[in-house]
Amino acid sequence: MAKSKLKLRFLWWALFLVCLIPLLYNVWQIYLLFAGADHKLGSEPGKELVDHFGEITLYFLWFTLAITPIKKWLGWSKLMKYRRMFGLYVFFYASLHILSYCTFLLEWTWFILKEDIVQRPYIFVGLVAWIGLLVLTVTSPKWMVKKLKKKWVIIHKFIYLIAILVVVHEWMQLRASFYDPLLHAVILTVLLCSRFSFLKKFKKQARIS
Repeated sequence: MAKSKLKLRFLWWALFLVCLIPLLYNVWQIYLLFAGADHKLGSEPGKELVDHFGEITLYFLWFTLAITPIKKWLGWSKLMKYRRMFGLYVFFYASLHILSYCTFLLEWTWFILKEDIVQRPYIFVGLVAWIGLLVLTVTSPKWMVKKLKKKWVIIHKFIYLIAILVVVHEWMQLRASFYDPLLHAVILTVLLCSRFSFLKKFKKQARIS
């Protein structure tokens, strides 16, 4: 029993550290940039960082949403123990995405933000999605689950609406290639269909029993 708990704890920390790799990679690239060495941030380092943290947020979001279908289709229930951690990393990297935007593109000049929102509505959509993630993060601790009870389930179903906003946020930035946004829209559609078909089946079984 003790060995099993130790193994689970080790795996938790291993996954926790692996999830930090994208952050460490970008920190290293920033160091190379300021050191005047070769880096991979391109000619617009600020924009590259904003885009990269946005992409990482998407990957964590898709994986978090896929955990329940994976359990359903493949029977891999052990991933459920780490879903909360992956969900918190979605918020973490989304926050870095916004922080990078405020630091490197906005330069913390708030009157520019108003102009940006008017000229680029996708920024407003992204902020709304981030606020939604903030609410889910604040209500994620176990004591909040006990306090909110059934309301917690309702609140956390909003992750699907947030995911839709994220895809809309990406689609609104289309300039040339639509491959990635289309792929992400397809992934989200599959995840939504899987999730809601599962809920319908669960409710049907509940009525029968």
